[in-house]
Amino acid sequence: MRAKEIEKKYVYERDLGTCFICGKPVRRNKMTLDHYYPKSMGGSTEVFNLVCCCKQCNRLKRSQVPKDWEAVNIALFQRAILDRRLNLSRLAQTPAEVYTLSQRVNAIIRTRYNVIFEAPGIRFYVSDGSISKIVYFDVREEPLDFVL
Repeated sequence: MRAKEIEKKYVYERDLGTCFICGKPVRRNKMTLDHYYPKSMGGSTEVFNLVCCCKQCNRLKRSQVPKDWEAVNIALFQRAILDRRLNLSRLAQTPAEVYTLSQRVNAIIRTRYNVIFEAPGIRFYVSDGSISKIVYFDVREEPLDFVL
């Protein structure tokens, strides 16, 4: 199976074969992968930004940014860690420790090269299906609020 098909299968199973937008059942061969935060607006192709979608909803959503995109991406990021869908091999922490730390994430920063999930005192840098590093910082530091 090609990488894209494996990803599609995972998203379909994770979303229980239902359209993320309308909640109706979707047959696997009829589903589309939707970039929840639109790719055209800088959304990533990472598994935490992909949802199962029926063709009609995907067409109607177009490049609209859903109001709950940040909460959805955070929840799907945490789920991807739990399901071991993100490569953690560069990290000193165990998968269980990474998952526990991820439960504090409350913001997302998108840069040209990474998606950064931020919690008080912690940043997870994600790109190419991997958490490349976890950075701990003094919580008195200003949070990142710009695109690099």
